[in-house]
Amino acid sequence: MKYVTMKKLILSNVAEGTHAGNITKVAAEPITQKYLLCKLDGETGNVSIASASNQPIGVATDEADANDFVNIALLGACDTIKMTTSGVVQAGTIVVADAGGKVKGLPAATGTYYQVGIALAKADANGIVECVSCLPIKHVITA
Repeated sequence: MKYVTMKKLILSNVAEGTHAGNITKVAAEPITQKYLLCKLDGETGNVSIASASNQPIGVATDEADANDFVNIALLGACDTIKMTTSGVVQAGTIVVADAGGKVKGLPAATGTYYQVGIALAKADANGIVECVSCLPIKHVITA
């Protein structure tokens, strides 16, 4: 049996520099489910679960307690991202931010919505859907 001894500690995702698709952030609140949209607190730099009216920065790829580190897959910076749905989503549907960090199909109802991607498959309510992500795009639908 051969043993390998670590001679040099290499750390990644440090605060300086740039990031390739993902970033580690501190959770401002408990994130109790994977694949929820998160918003950035401009003052602290911490993340919390985005609501339908918040502009999200990415998706938490794991659960985290408050003040723990969590990986955020940045919107528009990754090939595809898994997201949690609030309702049934069809393949090819534009998905927008919804309550509780979930996504839904772009509604026809009056309102302001943040597009975060396009669903690549059908998903049921509270399901997981793979999406091509995009930088958040604000859609304002008027009567």
